Amino acid sequence: GVYGDTIKIRNNSIYNLYGQNSADVNSSVGGNFINGGKVDISKNKIYNIYNAAYASTNSPYVYGVNIYGLGLPSSSDNNFISIGDTATSNQSAFGILNSLTATGSLSLYNNTILVSGSSINKNSATIQRGDPLVFTSLSTAMTIKNNLLINRRTSSGINVALFMPGTVAFTSDNNT
Repeated sequence: GVYGDTIKIRNNSIYNLYGQNSADVNSSVGGNFINGGKVDISKNKIYNIYNAAYASTNSPYVYGVNIYGLGLPSSSDNNFISIGDTATSNQSAFGILNSLTATGSLSLYNNTILVSGSSINKNSATIQRGDPLVFTSLSTAMTIKNNLLINRRTSSGINVALFMPGTVAFTSDNNT
């Protein structure tokens, strides 16, 4: 929904989250999942996110922050996110994920995001705009500035810092 107030998620340590599923399903485990409204996600430490789901056909994944369909301009700033080392070999990993088109814009400033580990034919991105399972193009307006983006993940899939499919412009400035 669209909320008038800002949902504030600040100064938290989110770590050692563990999910397990013995079936071949599209399961996910993450630090923050936001659906709608206006959010301010800042100064959080998100790390050691585990997903022990099995996958041969499907694509289970881990993420630090998943911002799903915002209603108003929102931000995710000054966060530390480190994921991927603990994911099993058949999983994707995403630092910050925008997985549904938002009517509100999204600003990402001064984040440090590390995606590491390895996988077999699965994808990873420090920041991704697009559904993690089917990579559909989204039209969320994004501004990405002054971030430290490190993707050391090894796999035969797509492994990038920024993955922004679609024709909608985004701003990326002064990122390392």
